[in-house]
Amino acid sequence: MFFIESMGLGKTLGWKIKMTIYSIYPYAQMYVLLHWTKILSTEIFEKIEFKNEVSIDRFNKFYRISIWIVYLCFGLSLINIIFGDYISQLPKPIIIGIASLAIIQIFLFVTLFYGFYTTAKLIRIHEEKRPKPSDTTGTFILFWFLPFTISGLQKRIRKIMTENTIAST
Repeated sequence: MFFIESMGLGKTLGWKIKMTIYSIYPYAQMYVLLHWTKILSTEIFEKIEFKNEVSIDRFNKFYRISIWIVYLCFGLSLINIIFGDYISQLPKPIIIGIASLAIIQIFLFVTLFYGFYTTAKLIRIHEEKRPKPSDTTGTFILFWFLPFTISGLQKRIRKIMTENTIAST
């Protein structure tokens, strides 16, 4: 906050900038995680041998809907920040949209949950060919604690991505 005020923007504009960053960052993070999960699951799906045992179609449908929801949340957050002082003068659908952001986020988390599950299942299928459902749990938990477990996941993902690339050349 001191940095914004030292730029000569004042307390009111500095607060608006800070609130804009705070309200948009979660959606930007959700977009990045959803997109990364989609790319990763698609790449791993192309490299597994038993494609008939697992399907990523449901996750692809959830992903397409979720990306549009993320765009909607971006827009509603910006409207809330820009016109927040005049909230009573906004049209009723926009007010209802702003009020329902928390409910909309539940669907985003369900999609992220399902994307992590699908990707964890694909990694285990690539490693073991026919894993038990309980074998996927450890990899799924690694995805949920992603900032702390990135090194363990990165080694496994790198192994999958380079293994078949070398074999196909």
